[in-house]
Amino acid sequence: MHARACVIETRVEEPEMSIDPEMARKLAELKKQLEEVTGREIDASPEQLAIFAFPVGSAFYAAADESAEVLWRRIIFPGKFCVTPVRLLEASGRSTTGSDGKSIFLLSEFICSGLNEFSEPVYLLATPHVATACYMTMTHEIIPRDPPSPPFNDVRITAYSWAPNGIAAPNISFDWRCRVPSAEIIFGPGRPEA
Repeated sequence: MHARACVIETRVEEPEMSIDPEMARKLAELKKQLEEVTGREIDASPEQLAIFAFPVGSAFYAAADESAEVLWRRIIFPGKFCVTPVRLLEASGRSTTGSDGKSIFLLSEFICSGLNEFSEPVYLLATPHVATACYMTMTHEIIPRDPPSPPFNDVRITAYSWAPNGIAAPNISFDWRCRVPSAEIIFGPGRPEA
């Protein structure tokens, strides 16, 4: 029996533009000014600066099939049980900590869908973009949407950057990843989606 590999090629379209040296200089100055105003590093190419937009996140929903599950542990009686099938959201993004070494953001700020019902467990991972030693820690909280519209909710993520001496490390750019169960939202006929 022979196995065949299937290669799927995807391409995210970015604006194609030719930037002359004078424009590149102006965009570099603009970037510096924007960083001063926002108080954080802006990780964008000259082409992205020219259109005032750059990609910061991506996400996909894993289909609720028999291979996706959430394991639960019993509190009083020993043992465990599994809930399956489960629909999982896998999201990732790029952010920067502030001058206090902290960044607080909502998961919904990095995904396109606004109709989500998240639940535990929430798994987080962060990787700093630095050449010197730096540590990242993250916490989360599932919160109601603002304005409240049950059953929809959001995940508030707080990221902290630390120098090896335990002092907060300011203005650290980092990539993050989040995996969280998300109930499938199904609307009946005539009900709006958002």
